[in-house]
Amino acid sequence: WGQINLLMKEMKKNDDTKKSRYGRISNKRKFNEELDLSLASNNTSNGKRNVFNIGDMVWAKTGKYPVWPGIVITDPETNKFSKNKNMVPMLHIYYCNDAYKRNWIKMKQISKFSGKEEILAEVPKILTQISRSKLKIKWNQAVEEAEFLAAMNR
Repeated sequence: WGQINLLMKEMKKNDDTKKSRYGRISNKRKFNEELDLSLASNNTSNGKRNVFNIGDMVWAKTGKYPVWPGIVITDPETNKFSKNKNMVPMLHIYYCNDAYKRNWIKMKQISKFSGKEEILAEVPKILTQISRSKLKIKWNQAVEEAEFLAAMNR
């Protein structure tokens, strides 16, 4: 999240931004180029680690499903792990314990993976979203798988 926020602040500071007749800032191309550059490298200009890379464990939110653990992978069709769709940055995510399901998810719907206790503290409504017993079992197994994979990555 930090990298995107920094890029957005830089865009606002930049003198060559122009407002459209609707009052919106029109500097999309510059933002896309900066975002692509930041996602392509492992380090940002200030030396900190990038937002997400291939193999990172994440929490991803899609549709009416609860936040689900996953891993950033390359899309086998495009051989890329990040893209911009209609100026929206996205990552390719493989969902844990979900029979080979993968999807392109908007960056704003992705956060760094933390353990089960941390996500339940941050998003308490998950408990009501996974109240159905089958979904709860599947979610718990997905979290166990993600915690195992995260421990292997350390």
